[in-house]
Amino acid sequence: MHCVRRNKKRRLTMESLQRCAPDMRVLLLMRSHGVCWYCGAALTLRTVTADHIVPVQQGGQALLENMVASCSACNREKGHRSLDEFRQWRGVGTFWGEQRDVVSTR
Repeated sequence: MHCVRRNKKRRLTMESLQRCAPDMRVLLLMRSHGVCWYCGAALTLRTVTADHIVPVQQGGQALLENMVASCSACNREKGHRSLDEFRQWRGVGTFWGEQRDVVSTR
């Protein structure tokens, strides 16, 4: 699923974000069962934000496979950090979503 368009300077267009973002947020919210992938906080359609696992600045794409549902605080804190950098910065071994993924595959 790739619905984000970029202009000639490789910047996201506002029209593209407005058209695509609500659908992507719904999918991410459903996939995460309504909780932040990083901290486990409860999310709603109003509070969910889409975070790139591999940041766009580091070559990540706006694909569903590269995005997780997060609260605005975690999304803001992660910023342009990679998952490993954010894990080290936060001082945690695993994030809530990683723990849940391990449990659900058993």
